[in-house]
Amino acid sequence: MKSFIEKETPKKVLILGAGASITYGFPSGTQLVKDIIQYCNQSNLEIIISSQPKLRIPPRQHICEFIEDLENSGRDSIDAFLKDRPEYIFIGKLTIASVLRNKENREKLRKAENDWCLLLINSIFVDKNTIPPHNVTIITFNYDRSFEERCYQVLNARGWEHEYAKKAVESFTIIHVYGRLAHLDWEVKRLSTYHGPAASSYGGKFHHIPNASQEQETYLLKVIGENIQLQKPTQDILKQAHEVYFMGFGYHASNMNVLGFKESEEYQNKKLYGTCRGNNKKNLEARYPHIQFEELDCINFAEKYFS
Repeated sequence: MKSFIEKETPKKVLILGAGASITYGFPSGTQLVKDIIQYCNQSNLEIIISSQPKLRIPPRQHICEFIEDLENSGRDSIDAFLKDRPEYIFIGKLTIASVLRNKENREKLRKAENDWCLLLINSIFVDKNTIPPHNVTIITFNYDRSFEERCYQVLNARGWEHEYAKKAVESFTIIHVYGRLAHLDWEVKRLSTYHGPAASSYGGKFHHIPNASQEQETYLLKVIGENIQLQKPTQDILKQAHEVYFMGFGYHASNMNVLGFKESEEYQNKKLYGTCRGNNKKNLEARYPHIQFEELDCINFAEKYFS
């Protein structure tokens, strides 16, 4: 098979949905709603209220109403729910961050059975401490940091020096459309002099950084409608791309609109590929005829296109 990168490589864009992170221990959009409800219905409600005394945590009654309304809404997406109920955005983002942080596990990341990230890494980074021009952009609708951490984890284990491994991850243009969890510890140059948003190790606790708190982590998270300033640059990247790969993506209309796929004729001359496992392939083909849909999981899709 030909390499995913070649000399004078055209622009390639990977668009990641929740399905791309499931193999690394994270929930689907539907499961995230269930996990948030379960998290708050357990003793964690007291943790939310007591763990951040400096924050303006909403009253207990407000949190209970949030959970009750989320449960009764029938929504299968926390983003869609918060779009309709903006009064719950802060507590919603706080619980999203709490649930996802609890899902971070370096061992699970390392032992993932369907490790499509590893296939991508192997197709690009061949020689130690060498970063070839690859022109690959990642557009992810996920809050989690599994892609960044897995890339760094693999290269660091192969003996890459910290700065080279860090720059290798940074060589991807990575756009978290709705924001992300806190910066990872290795992304921050010197924790002792760092004064930005909260930073933490993958699966670890927050580092005690002056003026950093969980409130700053939730600041990095955005829900539908909050991050409209990212729509244009995201769409510009897609317009310049030659090849686009959707992985673990649900193709919800709101997210496709963010990407600029309202008028799919703009993408007629591009090579568009996407996983559609768990979706109705015929319906997707009727809505987006220019995308070549594959009934494959992420690992088999990656083996087909990235190897």
